[in-house]
Amino acid sequence: MQLKSLAAAVWLGSLVPLVLLLRMAPTDQSGVAALSRVLRRYSGLGSAAVGALVLSGIVNVLFVPGRLEAWLTSDYGRVLAAKLALFAIMLAIAAANRVKLAPALASSHNDAAAAVARRLCVHVAAEIALGIAIVMLVAWLGIMVPGTAAGIHEHMH
Repeated sequence: MQLKSLAAAVWLGSLVPLVLLLRMAPTDQSGVAALSRVLRRYSGLGSAAVGALVLSGIVNVLFVPGRLEAWLTSDYGRVLAAKLALFAIMLAIAAANRVKLAPALASSHNDAAAAVARRLCVHVAAEIALGIAIVMLVAWLGIMVPGTAAGIHEHMH
């Protein structure tokens, strides 16, 4: 569980300074080049954190108690599905940033660079919002039991 928590904290926590940096939206070439270097470096950090999250999620699923069909039709399974859907959206946004917007920024000049940086800023802010929603769902999952109809610990009644 510690690897997952650390990876989530690194990814989500590093998005905040990134969005603040992107808000500056440089228009001169040296500022655009510096921001492009930051994005390339962040991409490696983000990829490592996401990889750790995916790996730890797979390991967690392998050790989930109960029958798979009961687990999938439970409240726990529905909340987990919502978490996974939000995580997939975060990954799609991150992929668009890495594959499309970061290279566009690197090759942009003046106002075009500022526009791409603003778009990246909006994307990263959306990732932050999704990440907060995921943390809330994870907290909810923490009080649920996988594979039970109610999904709530018996001692919580």
